[in-house]
Parts: sequence; C-alpha cells; structure tokens
Amino acid sequence: MIASSHRDVNWFNTKIRERLGLTGTLAVGDLVMINENVKMGDYTLVNGDTALILQIGETKKVADLYFTKVTLQRSDFQEQPYSVTHWVMPDALQSERGLVNSELLRTLVADRMRHNPVFQKDPYPWNDEFVGALRLRYGYALTCHKAQGDEWDEVIMHPWFRANDHRYAYTAITRARQKVIMWVQMHKN
Repeated sequence: MIASSHRDVNWFNTKIRERLGLTGTLAVGDLVMINENVKMGDYTLVNGDTALILQIGETKKVADLYFTKVTLQRSDFQEQPYSVTHWVMPDALQSERGLVNSELLRTLVADRMRHNPVFQKDPYPWNDEFVGALRLRYGYALTCHKAQGDEWDEVIMHPWFRANDHRYAYTAITRARQKVIMWVQMHKN
C-alpha cells in the first residue's frame, strides 16, 4: 500500500494489523521496515529494507526508553533468507514518522557514555546496542517517498494526493511489476 502522507500510512498500517489479528506494539509475524541505517556485525540494515518479526524476547528500560530484543528475517541480495537478533526501540513504532524524541535520544547517549566504555571511547551507534537499536515502522503501507527503488508484484495505490502531482503518481504506479489497484471516490455535486 502506497500512500502520500505519514498520517495515511499509519492509519493503513493500523487497520491492516487489526485485520491480520496482530496486537501490541510488536507481534510475531509483523512486517516491519527499517527506518534508519544500522550496522550489525557483518550486516548493514538499510533505511527502507523490510523484514519479518520471527521472535520477540526480553524488554529493558534504559534512560527512559524501552527496548525489546527481536529476531528479524531478511533476504540478502541473492534472495537467501537470514535472521538477525537485535534490540528494537518500540517508541519509534508509536511515533508519527518512526522517530524518537531528540531529548530522549540525548539522554540515552549521555547514559551510554557513562555505562559503556567502548561507546565512550568511540561514540558510533554500532558501538552501543541501545544507541544502535533498530528504529522500525510497520511495513504494510508506506509513503511514496519510502517506496522509491522497491518493486512488488502488486501495489495498492492510495489515490488521495495533490492534484497534478504526476511525479507521485508515476513513482507509485511504477513500483508495481504486474498490477496496480487504485480506487476513486466520486463526489455528488
């Protein structure tokens, strides 16, 4: 599902999760999208990549943020599946754009500087499992901007976009390999 606004994407993701019977912030079987690049050992998960939640583990609170350990399944460039276990920041899933409050992130970084000597010496996100936690969004619906570069066999295109925005329409339509589904609402005058 491709929509033009974050508000619409969030609404569609909520409704799709409800129809699939998925409850809570994260559920096994959830389709998620990486919202920020994350380096994890031999793997780099890139903003816009999608993954499937295979397992949900423990939850920890660190510096006023909650983190949940999850196992994700992805496919590599040869379409070979692999799984990765990493901390996720569920607060990002609850926000409109998949982001976390910058003040909370500053508090987290300050906390990790005090408690993680490796991060203190070399403050890159991949040197701390919480600062480098995955920021995810649900992956059932996404903005046209996020859809750029991806393709699916079928795309449902949300038709409510700015009139004459041909770039949006072109990008959304060309994400489909085989079929585009779109509806039009008729207004009575």
